[in-house]
Amino acid sequence: MVVTGDFRLPAMLTLPLGTTEPPVLVLVHGSGPNDRDETIGPNKVFRDLAWGLAMRGIFSLRYEKRTRRYRGKLDNINLTLHEETIDDAISATHLVARDSRFDGKHVVVAGHSLGGSLAPLIAKEASEVDGIIIMAGPTRPLLEMVREQIEHILKLDGNLSESDIEQLAELDSNTAKLKKGKPTEGLLAGITKRYLDALKTIDGPGEAKKLSIPILVTQGKRDYQVNVEKDFTKWQTILKNNTNVTFMLHDNLDHLFMEGEGSSSLIDYQVPRNVSEEFIEHLADWIHKLPPQARSQDE
Repeated sequence: MVVTGDFRLPAMLTLPLGTTEPPVLVLVHGSGPNDRDETIGPNKVFRDLAWGLAMRGIFSLRYEKRTRRYRGKLDNINLTLHEETIDDAISATHLVARDSRFDGKHVVVAGHSLGGSLAPLIAKEASEVDGIIIMAGPTRPLLEMVREQIEHILKLDGNLSESDIEQLAELDSNTAKLKKGKPTEGLLAGITKRYLDALKTIDGPGEAKKLSIPILVTQGKRDYQVNVEKDFTKWQTILKNNTNVTFMLHDNLDHLFMEGEGSSSLIDYQVPRNVSEEFIEHLADWIHKLPPQARSQDE
């Protein structure tokens, strides 16, 4: 159980067999009310990662996101990023760092999507974190990315129809309303201007640049939700002189780090698949090579 104040989040420990004091990975969700497995359609990203890494001698902790466990009980209008994600991730790192079964010198936070953008902030506030993995971490405003995602989907058949153009116009209209703090409909329903303003304060690459702990930035080339040319390259540009940073770009993987061919789409997410074995192997190799860290240099 991950506990932050009065919030108690069911959690799952996945332990490798026959391993003494294994390194430990804390998995941090993307946006939305995710469960502990980060279930998307029939696919379970975090469960696959946990099982795959356990087979390679790495322990992991995954937990229900607060916005799922306490759905309908939170003040979503005024919800902050700390309340949504950061505070519970910090509590999770405290939990595993105190557990004598694990190697306290190797506590890694792996954040997916929004969780990837927040991983540097989590590491900044949690002194136990000895390394971070940024999995498809966005670097740009949410509304800009949503527009790109919708346009990508609409263009998969080769062109934009009249109805497609009308749909984009409606999205643009709702975007303008949201920026002014007015109620919106459709895809943007439930998003608040306050939340958008909070997202604007995130500077994942900038925060990562200040850290001396090992950092892995990784993404799939088929990812249409987080743009390789605009987001992954921004991590590379800002962190290019940081010797503690490793970059991994995977040719055939999408936003869920699952294999496919051609242009990725929402349909892919509805097909039962698993996180790439090769990707999990790369994560495991990176984690096992982590040196013991003296976090005092970052504090």
